Amino acid sequence: MCATAAVGADAKGSAKYALITGTVFYDPGLALPGAEVVLNADPADKHFKPRRTISDSRGEFAFRLRPVAGHYLVRAAEKGFVPQEKKAEVSDPHE
Repeated sequence: MCATAAVGADAKGSAKYALITGTVFYDPGLALPGAEVVLNADPADKHFKPRRTISDSRGEFAFRLRPVAGHYLVRAAEKGFVPQEKKAEVSDPHE
């Protein structure tokens, strides 16, 4: 699994947001569609509720978040495969 984080804005430039995106794949590097992907925040963030999605036909997924600094853990799982976890970090866009 590969995961990245970025900060962006909508077409009008007013609503800012952060994205954590990635691709779920398996050896020998093939996309894994239909994997459950769960996003959890740093345990110190008591207000964040885990989010879930399913990887698309190309194994891709995305989570849209508030644009505030934070540490996250992305976990992908699919029946018949060993679950994988990756860390992702959103930086404060004002720093």
